[in-house]
Amino acid sequence: MNLRSRRMPHPRGGMPFWMLVLAALLSSVVTSACQRELVPVAIEIWDGPRPDASDNKFGWMEARIAEFSAKHPNVTVSLVKVPWQEMITGVDRALVSKDFPDIVPLHIGTGGIRFEHLADGLLEPVDGYLDEDDTKDLYPAAIDAFKSQGKTYGFALGMNLHLMLLNLDIFQERGVAPPKDGTWTFDEFRETARKLTFARGKQKTPVYGFAAYIQKGYYEMWPFLYMDGARPLSPDMAKFTFDSPQAVSALQKMVDLKTKSKAASPDTGSSDHALIWYAFASLHERRVAMEPWADWAVQLAVSPEYKMNIMVARYPTGASGKPVTIGRASGFTVLRQTDKTKRALVMELCSMLTSSAQQEYFASKFGLLPARRSAASSARFPHPELKRAAGFLEEVELPPNHPKWVQIENSINAEIQAAVLGEKTVEQALKDARREVEALISLSQ
Repeated sequence: MNLRSRRMPHPRGGMPFWMLVLAALLSSVVTSACQRELVPVAIEIWDGPRPDASDNKFGWMEARIAEFSAKHPNVTVSLVKVPWQEMITGVDRALVSKDFPDIVPLHIGTGGIRFEHLADGLLEPVDGYLDEDDTKDLYPAAIDAFKSQGKTYGFALGMNLHLMLLNLDIFQERGVAPPKDGTWTFDEFRETARKLTFARGKQKTPVYGFAAYIQKGYYEMWPFLYMDGARPLSPDMAKFTFDSPQAVSALQKMVDLKTKSKAASPDTGSSDHALIWYAFASLHERRVAMEPWADWAVQLAVSPEYKMNIMVARYPTGASGKPVTIGRASGFTVLRQTDKTKRALVMELCSMLTSSAQQEYFASKFGLLPARRSAASSARFPHPELKRAAGFLEEVELPPNHPKWVQIENSINAEIQAAVLGEKTVEQALKDARREVEALISLSQ
């Protein structure tokens, strides 16, 4: 019998038998795949209250969760609402107990998550979920804030930075031009401060060109100390370097602005930030023309409470010739994941939360500076000076991400304050800072 001449039997008028078998197999595969896709997945995210047009300060997050859940009906996303002042300690306790959520709004080191938790493998790298377009779009500091040991452990949502606020009414009162495009050298800044220092009216009320406060945990004075090229720690963070000639020269310039040029308020160096703010912004005072603040102060200055005519400017450049400021980034860190499917879903949720569209929303609606260049470019900020401030984001440097940084910064700030208040010479203050900081560094080695 010629077997090749035989045909497989099939129903009259129906499809061949082999096609029925293939269809059954395909149906089984598709059914199995759908069942896998619909396996229930639970994701837990912690977040704090955020700006919202309504009274519900978690409305934005709840809306994003609803969008994500509509796309993934098998996924349940639980939101744990945590006050910001309790977030760091709450996350730390959860990590210590090994009973932690999937996503938290913190990052390593200065962002609130201890390095010990990274060493214990409790954080999830996200590098495989950031493509080349992401890395090109994000500002360098926004990436660096979530990096450690060459890996990235989170998604950046926004940034903040320090800048100079100028009271243009005082500039006009004295016939002084503000810096073009908000950029100037220290010599130009110092000369401007001198011209803006005068006695006002019959009462001879003293008005000063400059004032700033110094307080532990705050960085308004620090970009001045960076202007000649100094940095507090070596690149490997193993050595104190804030007593270099560049550091001494920068701090001496600021001390001289107050003591020799007499162009800074006698209150400069005080830890009373309210005193410094009201001297600048209060309708009943307005006796300081220029002060350094973080970007949040822009909207406060122009609010109905103060109604200021302001401009933002960069910190002046010094011997380095490069503008620099200090800032931070915020966003979400993914904690350890053991299931491949869930890991991908968690990453997708974080990516959605920190997309350019979401960052543009916060920038346009509330004036929050974004972590992405595309969002900064397209955002319609509520005040034009915030748009100018966004142009400074390329120049942001983060505080050193040293395990003992909080203590190190406190020691340095105390010595900077002692120099500005005239309690120590610049050299002695930075020498004392070295002794204290080296002891802290040795504890972490």
